[in-house]
Amino acid sequence: TFNEAESLLSRHFARNGEPDMVGISGKITTLRWQEQVARMVKKISPDSFLVSGGGLATELKLGLLNWIPELDAVAHSEGDDIVVLIGQDVLSIKQHGYQHAVRNGSLSPYYLGEIRGKHRFLYAGNRPSEATLNSLPFPAWDLLHEDVDGNRILDQYITVPVWGLGANNSSATAFEMTRSLTTVSSRGCPFDCSFCYRGTQGERNYRMRSVESLSAEARWLVE
Repeated sequence: TFNEAESLLSRHFARNGEPDMVGISGKITTLRWQEQVARMVKKISPDSFLVSGGGLATELKLGLLNWIPELDAVAHSEGDDIVVLIGQDVLSIKQHGYQHAVRNGSLSPYYLGEIRGKHRFLYAGNRPSEATLNSLPFPAWDLLHEDVDGNRILDQYITVPVWGLGANNSSATAFEMTRSLTTVSSRGCPFDCSFCYRGTQGERNYRMRSVESLSAEARWLVE
């Protein structure tokens, strides 16, 4: 529930300190949660830099501010490179304050100025090449070992079936699985379906990771 989520965020910030930056993400199906979490974050940690990325941010861009006015920034497209620039902007703001950071030109070109009385950024992500995809580090699953209450959330996540009879979804495959993790083997889509918004997943710029990269990640996940 929203109350449980706010309580969890409060306890997390109290233990680990207020974050310099908070990132949220999602598609249209998570808009209600993004709206609520944005309010929670700004209530608990008003000075945190709040940015939304992912499918909805990619589709609506600054239009997302109509639903989530608490946002400091919207980041569209793929975020592998742009997240570094976001971090640099957040550091400049923390060190110098907004006014001085603007005057000394230390902010990135994605700073738009004040919109509706608030400093705003619109970050444009890149479309990494296949070679770049193969060089990216694997997801930092180790950061998910425990939550602030000591719950072993990675263990819980691993044991929730994503395919097979226990998944209760469209996979409908006749096998059982007890432990699983997912990965992303490609980005973009070579097709042109009229009902699909492809922008969040790389448009028709289809790129695949190498067999070597995927097999290395599979071995790493097993270990």
